[in-house]
Amino acid sequence: MIGWGRLNGPVTGLEGVSDQDKPGFCLISALNFRAFDCQHANINAMSLSETRAVRRSPIIQFSVFSENKVGILSEIIGMLAAQNVHVMALSTIDTVDSSLLRVIVDDPDRARDLFRLNGYTHIESRMLGVEMKSEEDLRAVLAALLEAEVNIHFLYPFVSRPNGRCGLALFVDDRELAEDSLTLRGMTVIDQNDISR
Repeated sequence: MIGWGRLNGPVTGLEGVSDQDKPGFCLISALNFRAFDCQHANINAMSLSETRAVRRSPIIQFSVFSENKVGILSEIIGMLAAQNVHVMALSTIDTVDSSLLRVIVDDPDRARDLFRLNGYTHIESRMLGVEMKSEEDLRAVLAALLEAEVNIHFLYPFVSRPNGRCGLALFVDDRELAEDSLTLRGMTVIDQNDISR
């Protein structure tokens, strides 16, 4: 399972928004599961079966839909902050008459309740997070996913991490295979527990 979405209200004006963020697109089926050839990748540290035995919980992303108006981002972030929900990563997209906020928080259960109570249409997706020591690790992350033939639909950086390191949030077509590929190369995969305070 690579991701899932849940519609909580009607939305119009989504021209230019990717299918992964449109309400009604529920990503609940596995996509093209591929066996990863460790020998071809010159990886001998551990087997895929060993990494899969320690599967990490996914990071929850909210895609929040709203009308495109001045101050809407401040309004949403303020609503979360007032209830002690911290934004750990975010990205915005403007369309013709609406806007999309992708946001990752440290308390997704509380954020979910707030979005519902305040009437914000949203869906949830399961994301992959990876820690980087510096910006130089970006190339290694992308190379690992390319070698494993994992497609990246979108990515954006974390605003904050509890341990102060850089990090990326990624939506990929095979989250488990991506996690295995990164782990086998010694990279630190981030889960929801790592960004919760």
